[in-house]
Amino acid sequence: MAESIVNLALYPLDTCKSLAQMNYAFTPRSLSCLPRLYAGAGAAIPGYIVDAAVFSFLYITLRTLFTPKRSHLVATPLPSTIPTAPCSTPLLATSSAAALATLASTLAEAPFALASDRVRLGLHAHPLSAWRFILATRGWLGLFTGAGESVIRDVPFEAAEFGIFHLLSSLSSRIKSHVEPFDTLLFGIATGACVGAALAPLDFVVTRCMAEPTRYRGVLNTITKVVREEGVRAIFNGFGHKVVREAASSALFFTVFDNLQPQSHSTPH
Repeated sequence: MAESIVNLALYPLDTCKSLAQMNYAFTPRSLSCLPRLYAGAGAAIPGYIVDAAVFSFLYITLRTLFTPKRSHLVATPLPSTIPTAPCSTPLLATSSAAALATLASTLAEAPFALASDRVRLGLHAHPLSAWRFILATRGWLGLFTGAGESVIRDVPFEAAEFGIFHLLSSLSSRIKSHVEPFDTLLFGIATGACVGAALAPLDFVVTRCMAEPTRYRGVLNTITKVVREEGVRAIFNGFGHKVVREAASSALFFTVFDNLQPQSHSTPH
């Protein structure tokens, strides 16, 4: 729920990013722009909830299964009857669990994200009309348009994000005995900004594929067409929005997640 609230608060930034990636001119100047900034939120909110629920359950479960036996990453271990497959290090366990959990949660959220993006770009009036159009023109598989590109973007993002955050927390714990909430906030900002910057072009690809699936097909096809028609700089449209959004999201997520598990050391030291 906490992650859903964070994503909803940052939704206007996502809207500006998507519009920039599609070369749509839009400059919010007053409160009258709020409806446009939150266009598509009706589909995004349930998508956020589904994504957060699937990710949280799988991440905590898989991290427990993958963690070396002597590391205590969660407060309540799984029953002893469940076999474990420990990775060599807590860092590897954290990144692997995040990657696999993201794979499932991204696919679960895909139909909601697709409708949300198409509404915020002005292609449909509301999510239901977006879903009806997609089902009529592309069938039920059309609901997962852009899902493959989203997986390519999100899986390495989450694996790197959780891995880097784990590493920063571990290094900090060697300097001082306790990692403060402010440290967690700073680590989240640094992690989100760095990983968001590295994967911003993939986010651009996802937006283009969802908005114009008949024109753009896959990562390489999209990048090739855009570079040829619009130049290399075009794939970095929305770069600033992406970096700021991920920095804020990661900072808030890790701070809340860490505080919700005071005994579990969600970011192992």
